[in-house]
Order: sequence, then C-alpha cells, then structure tokens
Amino acid sequence: MDIESRSRQAQPAQPLKRLKPSEPQRQRDRYPTIPLALLCLITAILNAGCASLDRAIHRLPTDKELASLRDSESRRVTGADSEPRHASTRNPPSPAPAPTHFPSDVMAKLEVTMNNGDPADIYYPNLKQPEAKTLRLPIALFLQGLNVDKAHYSRYAQQVARYGFIVVVPNHRTSVRGRDELFAQVGQVPDTLELARTLTADRSSPLFDHIDPSKLVLLGHSHGGMMGLDAVRGACDVPFCIGEYSLPDELKAAVFFGTSLWENGEYLAIDNTSIPVALIAGDRDSLIAIEETRQTYAQIVSPPRALISLAGVNHYGLTNVDNPPGSPSEVNSPQVDQTASIDAIARWSGLFLRAHAWDDPRARSAIYHFDPDTHTVDSIPTTIDSQLRKP
Repeated sequence: MDIESRSRQAQPAQPLKRLKPSEPQRQRDRYPTIPLALLCLITAILNAGCASLDRAIHRLPTDKELASLRDSESRRVTGADSEPRHASTRNPPSPAPAPTHFPSDVMAKLEVTMNNGDPADIYYPNLKQPEAKTLRLPIALFLQGLNVDKAHYSRYAQQVARYGFIVVVPNHRTSVRGRDELFAQVGQVPDTLELARTLTADRSSPLFDHIDPSKLVLLGHSHGGMMGLDAVRGACDVPFCIGEYSLPDELKAAVFFGTSLWENGEYLAIDNTSIPVALIAGDRDSLIAIEETRQTYAQIVSPPRALISLAGVNHYGLTNVDNPPGSPSEVNSPQVDQTASIDAIARWSGLFLRAHAWDDPRARSAIYHFDPDTHTVDSIPTTIDSQLRKP
C-alpha cells in the first residue's frame, strides 16, 4: 500500500462584572431597613447562585451529572446520551484522583530496546512517591509520523503520561519501495504488549509491578495515526503489517492527531468494535487537511468517538518544534505558541484516554458533557463533536 496515496498532503467569555462597593453609611440610611428574615433569604439565594456560577467557571460537573455518569449501564439500556454533541468548551476539569494528575516535575524517563530491536523512550510518573507505590498504569503506545524522530515527541508524551499512563515512543524503521525510513507499523501493537509484560515482571526495572498489561491505549501522529486506525479495525496490509495481526483484547481506547484514512480516493470504514476513538485536528494542517480528518471521523462505525478541532494549529502541533528535520514539509505556520499547542493536544488526549481506560467520570464529562457556549482552551479555540452512545 502506497503511503503517498494514504495521505495528502470564540468569542472569549465576557468578563464578570465586579459589584460596586458599598455606599457610605449616610447614603444607605436613606433607604428602609431590610428585615433580618428577608436578608437571610436573599443571602441564601445569592450563595446558591454563586455556587452554580463557580461550577460553571471551573467546568465542574454537578453531583447530579456525576450520578448520571456512574449509572452508565442503565443509561445504555434506555438509550440516553445517544445523540452527537457539537460544541466548544473551555478548561476541562483535571482528572479525579486514582491516579493523581501528576505534576510535570515528578515525571521520569526510561530508555529501552524493545524485543523487535526498536529503541524506545518511555515516559511515566515518578512511581517512587508514597501515593504512587501501589499504582499499576495502562501502557500507551505512540506511533510516530513519517521520519519524525521519537525525541521530537518528548513534551507531548510527558504531558500525556501525567494523566496516569506509561507512554512508549519507539523509533520504528520500515522499508517502503526501497526507502528505509521511520514508518510506524501495525505490528508495533503486539510488540508493545510484550514489552509491557516484560517490564512489569522484571524486578530490576523501575516499572516492576507498575504496568497493567491488561490495558493498552494508542496514540499516533500523521502516518502513525493511520497505522493506529488500521490496528483498531484489525487491518494488516503489507508493508505496514508483516505476518498476522488480530485485534488484542487489551486495547481500550485510541487518540490520533493530524491523520486520515483513505485509499484509492475513498475513505475507509473503521469498524472499531466499540473501541473508543478520538481524532484531533488543526485547522492549519496542510498535509492532512482538517476536512480529511472530518471525513475519516464520519467513517468510525461505533461510538464512543470524538472529533476535536483546534484553531491555529498545523500538522506539527504536537512536536517539540515546527517542521522537525527530515519530516514532510508543512507550508502553513502555526498561529499559536508551540508549547500551548502541545499541551492542548496532550490535555485532550489524556482526558479521552482517562475517560475510557480509567473510567474517570470527570474526564468523561469534559469530553461528552459540556456547555455549548463558545470558549477557548489554553487560548486555543477548540470545538468538540462527540458521541458517547449509538442513537
């Protein structure tokens, strides 16, 4: 299969008005005295309103929303939450504890050679902390874009790992029509599961007994996202899949940035067998136009699914630098800061994966339950089209 045939190239919220200072006593004395009982009633109403406003500002789900999320099985039977959502949101809530949303200064990195010979960087929370000693985290495989070295994904991988994942970023070489370059392959999925079982059983490894090998999630960029979508739909096409491949039971969710899936002028159906899939796209992407990503999203057969669109972000919105050396050239410059772009993509990636691999109700709320007002995330206008269940 020819890789070149698979890819072509808010209004901000109005500021809250401050209340005017109290008038001088001599001015207040001109008005009738308010009875104490009435004053208490007014205060109670104002407090309730402030509490509601605080929830709205901080994007915290209400107790009723959380209760309805926990009752997901009965909701599935009744068909609730079946309609797609189209809206923009701001500042999704940080994930709830278990595991903690780790601060960036407690992240760690491990360099390994996988059993298939690939060098790989692994990013994970510092598990020596007392509160983390008993944690077993899902493993996340990141599938790289064409000729983008693993080092260029370090910030993105670290930020996703903060949400409670062990992120593996390999350099995988594949020979395509005589070109031996950095190409992701579907076969990296079973290779990563093997790595997970090896590391968590190795008493000399810092990840000993800290990986949950029963939970695998996928991340990917550009061509790597195409390979991830192939892995989700159980496809195995030479030269990007050698031998046999079957969809692993361990695969729980997937998020891909700047990607599409089409061949011979036709967008391919993605039978994801209910594996949650999210696509993230930048509207400045000239290599995989945002419309191509939208068309691919429409081919995802089963919810849960989400399409997250970021304004001002180009094809390399999640790499440490724009246009990494040796990678396909992006002609559109980004209109947002590179660090802000990386962190926004990582935020949505981490929340989507937490929603499904950790069954985190707050992360799920950030993706599927949000205020339809137009807002921004990290100064980047962000639009979400999400669907939790079938109609």
